[in-house]
Amino acid sequence: MTCLKISKFQLSVIVPVRLIDDRMDILERLSFCKMSYQGTHIEFIVIDDGSDDDKAELLRSMCLDLELNYYSTGAESSSAFNLARARNFGARVAKAELIMFMDVDLIPYPGFYDDLLIEAELLDMRNTVDHLLMCPVIYLTDEGYRLYNKTEQRMRKSFCINQMIESNKDYVSKYSHGTSVVLVNRYFYLSCGGQNETFEGWGYEDYEFTTRLIRKNMRYPLPRKWNSMKGNFMNIRKYRGWKSIYRLYGDWLGSKGIYLIHAPHDIDGEYHQNKKRNEKILKAQLERDVNILEPRPLSIKDEIVTAVHQRNRYSDSRYLHSFFGQCIDYQYEKFDSDSAIVNWLEKHNIKQCLFELPLLDENSKALYQWCLNKHFNYICCGKGALPNSVFFERNNSVNLQKSLPEESWNHPLSVDEILQVSKYVEHKEGKRKQKLAKLSSKLFENINKKVLLVSLCDEYCPLTKEQIADVILLLSQGLGSDWLIVYPRAKQLNIEITGRVWAINDADLFEAEELADSIIALNANSAIHGIICNKPVYLLGKTWFSHPLLNVTVNSNQQLVEAIKKGFRPSTTQMMRLVYFLRFKFYSFTQYPLNDVEMSGDNPSSPDKFIEIRGLSDTAIHFNRGRDVIPFSSPQFDRYWSDNYQKLNYLKKIASHKNIKAFVSKLFKKIA
Repeated sequence: MTCLKISKFQLSVIVPVRLIDDRMDILERLSFCKMSYQGTHIEFIVIDDGSDDDKAELLRSMCLDLELNYYSTGAESSSAFNLARARNFGARVAKAELIMFMDVDLIPYPGFYDDLLIEAELLDMRNTVDHLLMCPVIYLTDEGYRLYNKTEQRMRKSFCINQMIESNKDYVSKYSHGTSVVLVNRYFYLSCGGQNETFEGWGYEDYEFTTRLIRKNMRYPLPRKWNSMKGNFMNIRKYRGWKSIYRLYGDWLGSKGIYLIHAPHDIDGEYHQNKKRNEKILKAQLERDVNILEPRPLSIKDEIVTAVHQRNRYSDSRYLHSFFGQCIDYQYEKFDSDSAIVNWLEKHNIKQCLFELPLLDENSKALYQWCLNKHFNYICCGKGALPNSVFFERNNSVNLQKSLPEESWNHPLSVDEILQVSKYVEHKEGKRKQKLAKLSSKLFENINKKVLLVSLCDEYCPLTKEQIADVILLLSQGLGSDWLIVYPRAKQLNIEITGRVWAINDADLFEAEELADSIIALNANSAIHGIICNKPVYLLGKTWFSHPLLNVTVNSNQQLVEAIKKGFRPSTTQMMRLVYFLRFKFYSFTQYPLNDVEMSGDNPSSPDKFIEIRGLSDTAIHFNRGRDVIPFSSPQFDRYWSDNYQKLNYLKKIASHKNIKAFVSKLFKKIA
């Protein structure tokens, strides 16, 4: 997934520093991050946050000698050192799709970065963007560090791990599996707003940031009493509080022998003076619910500027910010000529336009036509025809406003592709059958008629209520008494409910489409769902989803009556091809149904939680969002098996009899 820039680098390693009199050893330690790496596919970035001018020059010179990229945040030396600010700055200037935050005092072993990139590849972190890797750290004492330097390089990693396992306090002061050394996808980091810069001085900004990512990623089940501060990453034994899940991310790499070594140094008392203040901020943040508050998305240097008619769910989505950048609306402008459009675009340095379909206002229609004529970059977006779907189309690549080109979708599928689309079509079949049975017995039982369903109108439908009512009345007369015509109650049509015409609740429409014998589709969702259900689908006019093997397009009421009497059956082959294209090649998907969102100044980002984004980058962007949770049966949870709560949670999941489940649930509530 390349969404921000194409780069030769596989990883950007970001090292925040501030050089002060008490830590002049930092100059020597700048080489730590790179000393075990000899390749050219990792960039190393040193971010200077507030060194005074003389020391900044020393850092810049040393970085030049070591072939490290040096940047300064521009912070004053009198300000508090701000790790969040430095890391955010590093993420903005990084060139790789994956970024990693390092401490200047950390020493990687030979092959460390190769091992880390293998782990990232196994999690597909370039495409599944909300995964994270956390590297555990072994903290050496002065004596341990002295012996470490005397040990052959090939044996150093094992030496340190041995001392940690033996709990040798002479050589290892502590170890931590919950650290600030995380590897993340740069796009996702920027989308989440990076780290909270209200933290200043030492501590807790990394915990706040990483707990946010953990709640988004959901790689493990969430522990009870999330905001508990009890325990530390070495001794926590109950799956309770954020620390119990936080350390599991470090355990993941630790179980594979992937550790960093921390070289000892003197503690800067002034740097730690904000510890209590930062801890207070963290505690307040941990009180948040699952709809967490987080900083606005981070902008990159040379951010793109996009024209929009007005704020909408797409322009204000944090997960689309990297593609749209700053959005400037034109709803109050007057685009009455080409020169008016050009002047406005140049004034605001607009690089692309974002159109939400259908185009309903004159400004958008004029600007869209101008973009077509002048070959100016634009993106069309809107709701898709599959559940929870939206689309993003760059520069008329698919041309949804007219007809879907067959060359984009109508080609043979491989066996794997057929299995993919079959699985999607049959998804949640059991639950749907239950609802279908209930609706069938309630609505369609013993009617002894064929059912013709007239679907809801969407914003693309040109028909008025009166025209739809006329069609229904004509059909009730033209089809005869063996047909029942069903339409959505929400339409509030001026039609008398008779034995030939019924109104049903909108909530039952989706299932009614599966029970109907034929469908008049006035929206794309019903048309696509109808062909998935192998129903005859009739369209009142040509649309982008018209196709002679999938549906019947009519141009008059008489044609409609004749077509329904004649009957039709869509091609399963063409249906599979079209649905495969829409589901796996074209549409983006959100975790929950798309509801109308009212944008306001108090709502800086729309709440849509994407699980897949297509059409904006060269490959699809995926979000894990808890879809492959590691279960309690994993060896990773061995440390928590003394926790009775955990045992009962596991028992509850495997219990099958209702009485056993109820009994376990009661015990579960008592212990929790």
